[in-house]
Amino acid sequence: MRAINTLTFSLAALGLALAGSGNAHEGEDDAVAAPLELSVEEIAVVDTLNAYAGAVAAADLDAVKAAVVADENFAYVEGSHLDLGWDSFAKHMAPELAAFGDATYVFSDIRPFVSGAMAYAHLRYDMDVVVLSDQFEGGRHPVSMEGVGTVVLVKDADAWKIRHMHMVRETGAAEGTLKE
Repeated sequence: MRAINTLTFSLAALGLALAGSGNAHEGEDDAVAAPLELSVEEIAVVDTLNAYAGAVAAADLDAVKAAVVADENFAYVEGSHLDLGWDSFAKHMAPELAAFGDATYVFSDIRPFVSGAMAYAHLRYDMDVVVLSDQFEGGRHPVSMEGVGTVVLVKDADAWKIRHMHMVRETGAAEGTLKE
C-alpha cells in the first residue's frame, strides 16, 4: 500500500510541476526523445493506449469502454474539464463521437513506466477530425489539435486498463483555428 501511495504522491507532484511550468516553456522546441527499448509489460501498456486512440478515431464508444476501467473511479481531465466516473465520461464523449467524420487520433512519443500492477505513461497526441453538424456551413467543420497527456493504468486480470487520463491541448493557435 505504501508503494501505491508513494506512486500516487509522485504522480500528483509531477502533475503540479508540469501544470506550473506550462507557460514557462511555451514556444520551446519539444524534441521527441529517442525510441526506448520496452519490456513486455510496457509494450502491453502502449498497446492499450493505441487501442484507446484507435477506438476514439473510429468513434466506437464500446471499444473505448473496453480500454478503460469503466466504473465510478475512472477519471478523465481534458484541459480544465473533469469527468469523474465512466457514466460522466460516456455522456461527454457520446455526442462528440457521433459527430466525428474522417477522424484520426494518434498517440506518439509514448513513455511508459510500469511498477507491478500499476503503470503510467507520458505521451503526445494529434487529432484531426471533421465535425459533422448542420450548425456549420456545408455541414462540416475541420478541427485539428495536438497536445500532451499523462495516463495512469492498472492491470486487471492480465490486461492493462486506463484508470485516469489527463490531456492538455497545446497552446499557440487561437480556439477554433486549424494548425498548419
